[in-house]
Amino acid sequence: MSFISWILFILFGGIGLPAIPLDFIYYFTSRPKTMSRDEMDQKRKTMTQDIERLREVAAQLKESEEQKVHTFNSNFFILLISFKSLTHKEESMMN
Repeated sequence: MSFISWILFILFGGIGLPAIPLDFIYYFTSRPKTMSRDEMDQKRKTMTQDIERLREVAAQLKESEEQKVHTFNSNFFILLISFKSLTHKEESMMN
């Protein structure tokens, strides 16, 4: 069992050690670059527009949820009143 473990360690260690410098080279070449002032302003404008659209969508969702809750509450109270009137009629019929 120990012999198999050593073989696997040698195999995977031999694969992993050369991969480390390649990973470092990849990280270096794909690092974030500095932006110019114009690029940063353009990015800021697009982010601001995205944020405004998200706020509008959030407001619409909130309004829709409030409307659903209001509708549910209205339906619940109508059902409750109907139930009370039915139980009251049943009680009057029993007496």
